[in-house]
Amino acid sequence: MREAHLMREIQIAAGCKTRIIRRQFSSLVTTYTFDVAPVIQTNHLVGTVEIKGSNWIFPKPVQRMPLQPSNVVTAGFWDTLFSVYVFPEVDVVISLPSKSFGGLLWVIGPIVLIVAVAN
Repeated sequence: MREAHLMREIQIAAGCKTRIIRRQFSSLVTTYTFDVAPVIQTNHLVGTVEIKGSNWIFPKPVQRMPLQPSNVVTAGFWDTLFSVYVFPEVDVVISLPSKSFGGLLWVIGPIVLIVAVAN
């Protein structure tokens, strides 16, 4: 498991297909990780992860994989529209890393500084 304070949690009831990751208009190759735990610890983790990439330039079929305690999915260069759905057969809690803009500040910060100094 990852550090709890950097995580967001999504509870999903058994039998409910839920989108947990949505990416739009990005061509960066990105790896997403998420952890899954059954709400009732005596239940076995059963379910499906469904990965939908872009269908507009190079269509690709929906990928399905078994739901695991730790899951990794990758959005490729052509996946400008990308979604990940979880369809559990038992009630689960999904833990995802929180969205952080810290890395983005290292890109935007110098640009803002250069523009400010140039004026």
